[in-house]
Amino acid sequence: MQRRLTTVVLTCSIVLFFGALAWIWVQWRFRTFFDSMPTQSAETAIYGATAAIVIDSSAMPEGSQDSGNKALLDEYRDNPELLKRKAKLVTTWVNAVSLIKDLSNQIPRGTVVSSDSLSGVSAHRADAWGHPFCLFFDGQTIAVMSGGELATLRCERLGTPARILVRGNYTKKLIRTRDDIYAVVQPLGNTRDRRD
Repeated sequence: MQRRLTTVVLTCSIVLFFGALAWIWVQWRFRTFFDSMPTQSAETAIYGATAAIVIDSSAMPEGSQDSGNKALLDEYRDNPELLKRKAKLVTTWVNAVSLIKDLSNQIPRGTVVSSDSLSGVSAHRADAWGHPFCLFFDGQTIAVMSGGELATLRCERLGTPARILVRGNYTKKLIRTRDDIYAVVQPLGNTRDRRD
């Protein structure tokens, strides 16, 4: 009887030991699988998918019209670079809108200034390419401008284009001007969005 009990205890111990090893191995495999997932690609896909909501058709990258109503994963598989460009524009829009919320009371009236020259700016100081924004406030409307991937804007030269922007472009979307300036133009206060 004693021998039989020892055999049962030993067998159960061996089964538990190998079961614990199998559990640890399965957990390790899941962890390495999920750790190796390309989270940057998922973020790019999500940001690229929101492009139609926050980017005006004037600012959409070339080839965006071809994607039509493709499913997100199909679009990413067929043209990941296009989705990456859209994601950069969405990031620029997010930073510009955040900058408006953070600094609307610090922007001097009637002058185009660089976001680098304003105090209190943290993560939203630059566009998706790392270039500082140029900001203009006319007393009622704020324009946040970016040169996109190819240019750092010289804010001191943007007085006239900034005044033109705030006069006629009231939208919550990112737009692109004929001068290839990306901009978000938002009125302060309760002024309604006139172009969505």
